[in-house]
Amino acid sequence: MHVTVSQSRRDQLASLYGIARESVRVVPPGVDAAAFWHWTETTRRTVEACRLWDADLILLLPARITRRKNVQLAVRALASLRNSTGLDARLIVTGPPGAHNPSNAAYLARLQALRAELGLDEAVHFLYELGAGEGPLVPDEATLTDLFLLADGLLFPSLDEGFGIPLLEAGLARLPVFCSDIPPLRATGQSDVYYFSMDATPEAVADLVADTLLVDPTFCLRRRVLSCYRWEHILRDHLIPLIEGTQG
Repeated sequence: MHVTVSQSRRDQLASLYGIARESVRVVPPGVDAAAFWHWTETTRRTVEACRLWDADLILLLPARITRRKNVQLAVRALASLRNSTGLDARLIVTGPPGAHNPSNAAYLARLQALRAELGLDEAVHFLYELGAGEGPLVPDEATLTDLFLLADGLLFPSLDEGFGIPLLEAGLARLPVFCSDIPPLRATGQSDVYYFSMDATPEAVADLVADTLLVDPTFCLRRRVLSCYRWEHILRDHLIPLIEGTQG
């Protein structure tokens, strides 16, 4: 059995040896995304716990859980995005409930109930819930950076902000930004982000995300690499069948 890394190399080898193309198997090389991005151990555990490798699209909402962050709109928009596209789209909310208002714990409970009502228990990830025995998970700066690099878009539906630092961080990570059209975010994002109005429906927000990302070659290439060229996929889809075929 002969093996090459691409179709073109298979054709060259078959021609050189004078053998049938079908007798040469193609096994492409792969990438280790976690190593490439130098992930923290917390990031690795988060990705595994949430099965983020299985996701088709990941939206990041880097904020504490407070009413002014308008998290419920992000949750409903995710439901609409999944329904309209059929994609396994995910939402990661990074922060814990805001500490300065006791009612924020009740707000988190309502968000959790909304998540269950919409059938999103495996799609909306409140990192706060992932803590082990040492307490709730609050990502450090390195882990938060990892999540910016892992995500496909920043979803920031705040009702009120003083400035909007996550927009700057998204710019450093080359992450498309979808945010509410309020003066502080308009001043920060200017014409370089995608805005939705304060009264936008979840469906409108979902359409904005889909219409932007699903035609973006960078998004499409990135997702194809993660879904086809990670070593786990190379092993499962190519190497194990090759070995089993030669042994059979």
